[in-house]
Amino acid sequence: MAETNISADKTEGQKIQAEHVNELKNAMVTTFSGRDASGTMAANQQLGSATFPWGLAYINSLISNGKLIDFNLLTTEPNIIKSGKTRSTSDLPDFVRASGSSNSATIQGATTNLTCVINGVTTVLTTDSVISSLTTASTGAANECLINDTTIADQLDTKYLGDGDTFIAVDTMGANISAKVGEYICLKSSTEFMLAYVESTTKLTNIKRGFFFDSNGDPIVRETLANNDVLSLMSLGWVFLEDDGSTLDVSYNSPVYDFVQPSSPSTGDYWFDLQNKQWRRYDGANFVVIKRILIGLVVIDSANCIASRSLDFDLSYNDINSIDFNITPFTSEIIQSKRNNNIISVNGNTLEQKTSKVEFNITTDRDTGVSETSNTLYYMYISQDGQNIISDEKPYSFNAKLRGQYHPYQSWRCVGSFINDDGSNILSVKNVANIFANDQLPSNFNYVINGNGIIRQLSDLTLTTSFGYGKGDMVAAKATGTITSGVFTAEDFNTESWFKFENVTLTGGSDKLHAITPIEAQNVKSLINSSATISCKIHNNVGADFTAAIKISKANTSDVFTALTEIETSQEITCKDGVDTELELNIADMGDCSNGVAIEIICSTGAITNKDIYVTNIKLENGLNKTKYLNRKISKELLDCQRYLRKTYNIFNPPGTITTSGQLNAPAGRGFTASASIEGHWHFTTKMRTTPSATFYNGTTGAVGTWRDSGGLDVAMGVAGSGDSVINYRNTASCTLNSIIGGHIVADARLTF
Repeated sequence: MAETNISADKTEGQKIQAEHVNELKNAMVTTFSGRDASGTMAANQQLGSATFPWGLAYINSLISNGKLIDFNLLTTEPNIIKSGKTRSTSDLPDFVRASGSSNSATIQGATTNLTCVINGVTTVLTTDSVISSLTTASTGAANECLINDTTIADQLDTKYLGDGDTFIAVDTMGANISAKVGEYICLKSSTEFMLAYVESTTKLTNIKRGFFFDSNGDPIVRETLANNDVLSLMSLGWVFLEDDGSTLDVSYNSPVYDFVQPSSPSTGDYWFDLQNKQWRRYDGANFVVIKRILIGLVVIDSANCIASRSLDFDLSYNDINSIDFNITPFTSEIIQSKRNNNIISVNGNTLEQKTSKVEFNITTDRDTGVSETSNTLYYMYISQDGQNIISDEKPYSFNAKLRGQYHPYQSWRCVGSFINDDGSNILSVKNVANIFANDQLPSNFNYVINGNGIIRQLSDLTLTTSFGYGKGDMVAAKATGTITSGVFTAEDFNTESWFKFENVTLTGGSDKLHAITPIEAQNVKSLINSSATISCKIHNNVGADFTAAIKISKANTSDVFTALTEIETSQEITCKDGVDTELELNIADMGDCSNGVAIEIICSTGAITNKDIYVTNIKLENGLNKTKYLNRKISKELLDCQRYLRKTYNIFNPPGTITTSGQLNAPAGRGFTASASIEGHWHFTTKMRTTPSATFYNGTTGAVGTWRDSGGLDVAMGVAGSGDSVINYRNTASCTLNSIIGGHIVADARLTF
């Protein structure tokens, strides 16, 4: 900005000239530009400094390097861990440290500050803060259980038992462990400490083996297991930091993440309210909002705090990974990627290698302490700064937050594995997706087709009390109760694609609106007896709050959705008027759902008059962690939808549209006017789910059942045999002599309710 020097010394009677003030004013009105030391406008000037930063800035838009920044992409959660002390070998957080010799732990913030956002406010821990008098573990049979699996006897792969979709079977569970059913606990086996979810008195699931670090910050590694090994209950503390940057609290019960408050809480229990995205603590009467954030875990035995784990930072994690290895090694010691141009996101950093292949060399790329041994399985990792590292430590099967498979003790992302044979030659190269369970699906895989309603091949549905499909493909709708008006459609709203209940009038106090989508039998094989998460987003535009729930059911007969058996229904979540609400349902075990499943969104609105409700981002995914809804390319979404319904009309022209664009044409047999004198074939580029029904539309009049011939005659049409890849059609009434006939077809193989 402009600068005019005025002499420092003034005497009585001297005046400040108008131009002195006006020059400053003129530099600030309209466009406020940076200026150099001489007061001349110049680019690349600084606003504020690291020592004296500006505070809040209220702006409507922001342009960087000529591009408008979308603020929707810059939003962040109100409770996050931004940065702090890390391990010396990687960027894995290491700010919670066990004492090892007393029942205390230290939250390290002196050398590297711990920075968090708590309820939207940045909080910085600048000192090393000690938590003392941690609750120690009890000993004895009440705090023990035994492994109950006669097939295991310290085999190497038992080091990974419990990870992913596997579990550890136990018996003789002591009372203090059985009291923790439905919670996470820490169990000790010999020298290993594992984090485990107590699913029942006979089953431990969602286990993190080798999860904790000792008082020196070194990993406490996985060990093998055998039948009847004793697992001992440790005291597990969940550490919270308050927004004053110094107050710490420890809870010894698992915190709950849910949309509804936990039932039967104990004083001091923590609940993360997913609807309002804030922590609450039970004070003995109510769950009250608390300005704290969970930062880590501590493990205490009968005397000392002996292990800890810091929670991951909240960074811009992404699951992108284009690296695809040749399954045949480049040499006996080198593995190369197929392509030169590769991109991968590691621990929030996007790494791109454009001009050369990704290469791993077992001689030069081994991790510290890892030797080359014959008949050994190795894993290939890429560090956060792009270093290639070969390790014999297996990654966790999937880190939902980090969006990939990561080393248990480092911030390195796994990209593949290989075996060194008995001659120390590389063989059996696998890409990361093939390391784990059979047919493992990529992160963010959504079983629901067209979950946001972006493909809209049909017309609006007039709502009734029976399910019917509307404008958006793959999702049907109905009302229960008394409906006097309303349609089910799809449209763009608030920059997103949505299904929409439009201008709905219901008259009963318990009336509801339902949206349902099927997933056919052959697409649910990976869900059978597995965990799953169902989610969606609702926008309430009815003028008052209402509740909504997600229900998932399975078909009683393969791909027949007229008879369903409920698997589970979520609790009712309040959808506040005028805002978006996200619903989520976690299923620990889908059971035998091999006949197909259906996801139903139920909006309990009661009586409403000419109101709208929007639904989008319907998603079904493996595992118990909800991931971000990703919009697919419209070409891919359309191709999947066309397995169930396809038409000759352009994609957004509903059946019955008066248009000859895209219609099929066929000549009549020369010299004939009779029925069946015209025959034609509509071949599909990809197969449909089953042999479809066919409905004929007149492109000239929009009428159903006829086509128009070149003589101006509307001729009835019918099917002359068809299959899942073709419809053969012909005229079923006389046509004009020597004419060409044309019209549209809609082929329908949808799943009905």
